[in-house]
Amino acid sequence: MIGASFALLLAAAPPAPAVMMRQYVIVRVPVRMQPVVARPRAFTTWNESRGPRCLPVQSIVGATITRPASVDLVMRDRSRVRARLGRRCPPLDFRYGFYLRPSADGRICQDRDSLHSRAGGECGIDTFRGLVPVRTPAPRPTVAASRPRPKR
Repeated sequence: MIGASFALLLAAAPPAPAVMMRQYVIVRVPVRMQPVVARPRAFTTWNESRGPRCLPVQSIVGATITRPASVDLVMRDRSRVRARLGRRCPPLDFRYGFYLRPSADGRICQDRDSLHSRAGGECGIDTFRGLVPVRTPAPRPTVAASRPRPKR
């Protein structure tokens, strides 16, 4: 008897609306501007080389802005990859960080994915270029700077 009344209750109930769930993965990448150095010292410059077509999102730990229309991605293994952006995308939109929306494969790819700035802009990634460090020596001090100061 209880089972029959429960079946009647279920039959009389209106159909439940369909619930659609979507899952989005958004990765926030912090950006550090290149620091201004007060005195010259040895620093690293970067030469571009052939880069990968796609990058796994989990390997990106940060980014720096060193050139117009590009963002240098710092990878987990301390290597760097330069993401060249479209011509209409100034990198200053990305100085406060940006978001990546990886596809189902967990990677970002050139000519497919884009960077989303926190200010609301969006720029497509044209190409990835690998960066190879080139160490340049610090300038030598001048003669006047190397003399000891007289005692007073």
